[in-house]
Amino acid sequence: SLQKPSGQLRQEELQTTACEAGVDFVYKTKLESVEVSASNPYVYYNMQLEDIIKSGTDPATPLAMKKFISHATCHDSLGLQEQESYLIMGQTSDLWRIKSHSYSYVLGRETFLMLWPADGDASKKELRKQLDEFSEYMRTHGCES
Repeated sequence: SLQKPSGQLRQEELQTTACEAGVDFVYKTKLESVEVSASNPYVYYNMQLEDIIKSGTDPATPLAMKKFISHATCHDSLGLQEQESYLIMGQTSDLWRIKSHSYSYVLGRETFLMLWPADGDASKKELRKQLDEFSEYMRTHGCES
């Protein structure tokens, strides 16, 4: 199942996760639409990249639309909502090359996924602050090995 952090998550933990070996990309995304079909074993999530916190194999640019894919059986447990933002960290193995420079992303066992709270959500102010500090840190420092 996906790694869903529980409780208070700190900026340092996010940095550690983002810089683990095998983590290819870290994005802040916004879920625009979901494609579900009874005949298809996969669900497609059309995400807009709001922020590229760590760029990877895919030369993605901010505001680009990307397809994220999960097994239909995982759709309910993921609980993704349209128009919500998410922090997604994915492995190199989560990338599916469709064309020479085009990738889809698999939301798989190793994918780190969490809700990025909206600005209006006062109860999640502290979490949002940690996320903002994390993305700022990654932008300025990257993974210092």
